[in-house]
Amino acid sequence: MGVIAALLAACSAGTGPPDTSGHTTSPEPAPVHTAVPTVLILDASGSMTTPDAPGPRIDAAKNAAKALVADMPDDAHLALVTYGTKTDSSPQAQAAGCQDVTTLLPLGPLDRQGHNTAIDSLTPSGYTPISLALEQATAQLPTDGAKQAIVLVSDGEDTCGRPPCDVAAQLHTQHPGLAISTIGFRTDGPASDQLNCIANTTGGMFVQAANAKQLAARLIATQDVQAAKASLSSTGFNGIDLGTSAADIRKANNDFPDVASSGRVVVTWRDCDYTFIDGVLDTIAPHDGGRTIDGITSGSKVSEAIEFYGQPLGPVEQDAGKDWLTFLADKDKNFAYRMAIDGYNSTGTNTTGTITRITLCHCAPAPQPFADASTADVSVAGSDRMAHLASVRLARNDGFDRLVLEFTDLVPGYTIGYRPLPAQEDASGKEIPLPGANAALRVVLNPATGDGWDNGTRTYSGPSTVTAGTPVVTQTTAAGDFEAVLTWVVGLRSKVPFRVLKFDGPPRLAIDFQADAPAAQPTAAPPVATFDGYGPVKIGMTKDEILAIPGWTEGHLNVDAYSTCALNTAEGGRALFGGPTSFGQPQSDRIGTILTPKGTVTDHGVGVGSTPEEIRAAYAGSQFTIDDNADGTPMKRGLRVRDSSSRQILFYNIEADHVGAVDVGADRGESGCMEGAPLK
Repeated sequence: MGVIAALLAACSAGTGPPDTSGHTTSPEPAPVHTAVPTVLILDASGSMTTPDAPGPRIDAAKNAAKALVADMPDDAHLALVTYGTKTDSSPQAQAAGCQDVTTLLPLGPLDRQGHNTAIDSLTPSGYTPISLALEQATAQLPTDGAKQAIVLVSDGEDTCGRPPCDVAAQLHTQHPGLAISTIGFRTDGPASDQLNCIANTTGGMFVQAANAKQLAARLIATQDVQAAKASLSSTGFNGIDLGTSAADIRKANNDFPDVASSGRVVVTWRDCDYTFIDGVLDTIAPHDGGRTIDGITSGSKVSEAIEFYGQPLGPVEQDAGKDWLTFLADKDKNFAYRMAIDGYNSTGTNTTGTITRITLCHCAPAPQPFADASTADVSVAGSDRMAHLASVRLARNDGFDRLVLEFTDLVPGYTIGYRPLPAQEDASGKEIPLPGANAALRVVLNPATGDGWDNGTRTYSGPSTVTAGTPVVTQTTAAGDFEAVLTWVVGLRSKVPFRVLKFDGPPRLAIDFQADAPAAQPTAAPPVATFDGYGPVKIGMTKDEILAIPGWTEGHLNVDAYSTCALNTAEGGRALFGGPTSFGQPQSDRIGTILTPKGTVTDHGVGVGSTPEEIRAAYAGSQFTIDDNADGTPMKRGLRVRDSSSRQILFYNIEADHVGAVDVGADRGESGCMEGAPLK
């Protein structure tokens, strides 16, 4: 009962106004906790095998449940109900899976050994019939209207169709004394909303738990809802959440002070300070030093806070002569616990000190958009169980495009990464058209199927190509479903950073593509060499004309051992300027020869990689003259093609039996630089 006793000592949760006389009053005795008949529902669906608690979620749930059993008073009455243990989570098992609710132990006097044995027997595998579990749990409870409780631990939302919130409301009508508290273990979005609705409808408490330590403490805390609400949860205090407007708080608490709608305002109410920014609650600071729902309080060690909340979000801060550390409370809302530390010291990963004060604030550093995104491959191993694709969705969001692949049972392993165009189908190698795409991302899911490869039952009946007018993603297209490997290809207008997110309830894999990243320009085709030049650099240009081309600077000038008249081309070749018959300062300021980079192709369709026979065939007309080994430089072997209408040539350097490089220019003298008057 240690944690519960600690919770009872939090700020006053009474409904009357605080004492404003200035007199010191003795604290009222803490209320004695009296156990009410309780049914514990433990989720044993297939997703509870996910190893992120850390370790399997079911192990964390078992340990938390046994901690609850150990903490309950000896005269407690407890029942144990579970779901998801008798079927798998395949589509064909859904009908049976949605009836898979088991009462492991009926309501009766607490039997710690018996309850622990039943808890240890759980093996997760199936569906999540929350509504049926609530009904079966309620059937264990008295019908005399007395106080009674159900505590539900789940890592996802109901997967069987009946809205649990509606069922909870009906049960509460039949059992007015019933309060259903829910714990969302690593839940988010719709799953958290559903569990929160169940609790709010019945006067229970909803809390989220991000790890095994939090799960154990918060499960125990549900045994005294009023005491738990009188502590700093991850979102608020005494039923008042951060982010709530002062007007809404006053609607629920008519003695709450008036708050101006602009600026920073601090009001004191029931021994706590509430700070508002422009009329919205930003910080809660209990006068007694504050306590978290996990039992961290004034006098706790920093190491204890780290066990619950992980490492501080940033370095120690100095404020009013105190050292303060900030710990994450709610990652989705950027809420944090801010703790004053006495005797703070940090060496490496060892942080010591004693907590003297705790506040809850909207002060967690805002996550940087796509700080965790990159263009590198992402690969995660899956289980041996087959996953079944249910739907594929594509949508535009603020700052990113999101692709969602939803499954009927679980998220499989995956390898996701960019691959060269053109995209191809699995097995057949057939090209997949991706109109408008300049990049392709391949999504390989294993083991997974959508067309019923494993048992003939098709679970995905949507289109093979999904589009949504998104700014970055052009489309996503099915690329294969064979032998437990399911593949989709995503076409994108440019190669942008992406991130992969996994969600439960229902199982979903989301891939976000950064839409506000600088769009990469489509890769242009390499410039073509002609008798006149290469790309933007033309025979006869002056240095000034070349340096006027975007991207060219004096830094491209290069003096090498061969001559003093070389200018590197932007593509990696060199442009040679006219010069004398012996090495020295160039006499001409106009380009005479361009040594193109490797990979160049000419306007006749031949170039690097072509054979001498292919070059001769390409210039077979009477307009051209072809000479072998006619470079004037004994070190070079090649074919010189002359355009009879000018002095210009294309020289194909031959390496072994194919072209290794292409030179553009005119006849050259023995020095290697252009001889004579400037070129036309």
